[in-house]
Amino acid sequence: MGNKAGISKIKNLIGKLDFRLKPEDQGGVYVYYVRHGEAEQIANTINGIAENSNKAQEQTSTPKAKGGTEPVQVGPSSAAIFGGDVKVTFDKNTNSLIVTASKQDYEVVKNLLNKIDIARDQVFVKVIIMEMSAESNTSYGVDFYTFDENSNGVGRIGFRSSGSIQDLIDPTADQGGVLGFGSGDTLQINVGAPPGQPVTVTSIAGLVKFLKTNTNANVLSTPQIMALDNEESIIEVGAQVPVGRNQSTTANGVTQNNIDFRDATIKLTMTPYISPDTDAVQMKIDQQVAEIAEVNVRAAELADSAAATTKRQIKTQIVVNSGDTAVLGGLMQDKVSETERKIPLLGDIPILGWLFKSRSSETQKQNLVVFITPKIIRSAYDNSELVTKKINERIDFIQQHMKGQDPHGQYVDQFPRAAKNAGAEDQLEDIPESLNEEPAVDSF
Repeated sequence: MGNKAGISKIKNLIGKLDFRLKPEDQGGVYVYYVRHGEAEQIANTINGIAENSNKAQEQTSTPKAKGGTEPVQVGPSSAAIFGGDVKVTFDKNTNSLIVTASKQDYEVVKNLLNKIDIARDQVFVKVIIMEMSAESNTSYGVDFYTFDENSNGVGRIGFRSSGSIQDLIDPTADQGGVLGFGSGDTLQINVGAPPGQPVTVTSIAGLVKFLKTNTNANVLSTPQIMALDNEESIIEVGAQVPVGRNQSTTANGVTQNNIDFRDATIKLTMTPYISPDTDAVQMKIDQQVAEIAEVNVRAAELADSAAATTKRQIKTQIVVNSGDTAVLGGLMQDKVSETERKIPLLGDIPILGWLFKSRSSETQKQNLVVFITPKIIRSAYDNSELVTKKINERIDFIQQHMKGQDPHGQYVDQFPRAAKNAGAEDQLEDIPESLNEEPAVDSF
């Protein structure tokens, strides 16, 4: 109610307040293409925030106060991030987010995405496994037999510390210094000979054997892997080898032979966590080395169909600066064993007792050390510098072990490299523009 001039002013004011919203301001469905992360994980994060915001909206008011007309406010209203309902779904094919929200709430979502959807740093990890082993064996023994012509090769008198009579008669497989002795008389025996083809030997056969062996081995493995920050990465190199066999019988009575396989590999499982303010890298590491053992299977029933394996594993969590080297672990082992075979009493006689005994000694030493060196890759130049370093290592390998002939050199030459004496801008000259772009990082 009012005069004509007052009503005209009121209508003018209402016209400014009550107007049709533009379609883009009314809210609806928006599509956001994720640049650096995974749409599924980001959608779960935003939906969790929206759910908490809805709960906060419900808790900001209670039923009307007694005798009042307005609800009573409980807690700060700023706890509700969104003004209305917000729902986010994802599309794996395009790695995009589909946001259903009002215009104002979508602006809040975009502000969150600018802080979540950012490029993450990477870590290049190099592990050096140095394993050295040394083995020394020394053996001495005297073997002799006196044969009787009427015994068909049965030794009446003698001492044999190892092997069989056949080895004494035909010592072609013996190793080391072998001194033979015997008498001039010969006889024929059928031990170890084909039927009807007796072997002619001396009536007294003897050998004095000396043998010393030294074995040195140096194994160097360098598994290397590039990993994204806060993402697990695995590298495994090796083979599956058969280690045993087992039999099973089906319900129909059919016997099946199954072969057991075991991984003989070098495996590195690593998850890095990069500190955004420093060069420190925290890493969860699981380093395993499995291989076929050179030892014989002790169980006689398995010796012909099974193989022994060894396994060395380090599972730890460490913190090391970028470019520094840390020691994951090490193993130093010494093993000394001596074996003596002798005839009682006769083997204890000074000097002459060596004719009735043999002795062997074995010494094993093993040294295993594992080192790890992480390198943070934060820019395109860091990546280009790493590529250049690996290409140079490859060239050195080809020159030393392949006589300088590189069958794939024409492809390797196309990789961008960092110049040694050029500035940073020159070093990035050949790198695609998409790699040169630095991600925009908003401060909280």
